[in-house]
Amino acid sequence: MGDRVSGEWNGVRVQGNYDVSLLVESGILPPGYVVVAASMGKNVSGNVIGFREHPDPSQQGLRQIAGIGPYPVTDSHFARCFGVGTRHRGAACVIQVTTGSTYTPPNPNLIPI
Repeated sequence: MGDRVSGEWNGVRVQGNYDVSLLVESGILPPGYVVVAASMGKNVSGNVIGFREHPDPSQQGLRQIAGIGPYPVTDSHFARCFGVGTRHRGAACVIQVTTGSTYTPPNPNLIPI
């Protein structure tokens, strides 16, 4: 229903669509389950998951911290700081595609961590 989408959305391969809903295949969920999630765009507070990092651009991304002494690469290390969290719990749900009338939660052992 609606216009066909291009094969990609924000770098993710799209299998198909139904009106404004996009179908994206992933190996994270066990077969027979679907995640329905709202995305309002990049860095919008209505999204399911939020991504946070330091407001100072010099503190963002992967940074190399120099070591002590005349050879700064010696004893140097790398740092990357960020956080993720749930912003809007009502913007996503997991549904089961089945012919049955009751919902069976997915087996946690089948979900890769």
